[in-house]
Amino acid sequence: MKKINCIFLGTPEFSIPVLETLNCHPLVNLVEVVTMPDRPVGRGQKMASPAIAKCCQDKKINFYQTSNVNTDEELMKRIKSS
Repeated sequence: MKKINCIFLGTPEFSIPVLETLNCHPLVNLVEVVTMPDRPVGRGQKMASPAIAKCCQDKKINFYQTSNVNTDEELMKRIKSS
């Protein structure tokens, strides 16, 4: 069977199981993972990566961070070239 190309957009921790399932599914080609950029968190306002970005780093999955998927021209180029 032919693999299906998939682009995953997610940021919060509850979306990690879906990403992990797609990443190891034999019929899915995970083309791109898109998540929000690092943001200041907590009282100290230290920069922290979103849960999906951390998961991608741990599992060595390429990902792209953008604050607006609708206006990010670089993201559109990446998707079209995939």
